[in-house]
Amino acid sequence: APEAPPAKETPLPSPAPHTDIVAKISPTSQNAQEKDIVEGLMEKP
Repeated sequence: APEAPPAKETPLPSPAPHTDIVAKISPTSQNAQEKDIVEGLMEKP
C-alpha cells in the first residue's frame, strides 16, 4: 500500500509528503514550476 494517498492532482515524484510544502516555500525545489504558477495566480488581479 502507498505511504502517501493521492491527495493532489499532480503526481509529484516526491518520496515524502513534506516535500510538497517545501516546494511552495523553496524556489530551488524540483517543483519550482508549480510554485511559479501558484504565485502567478496570486499576483494576478
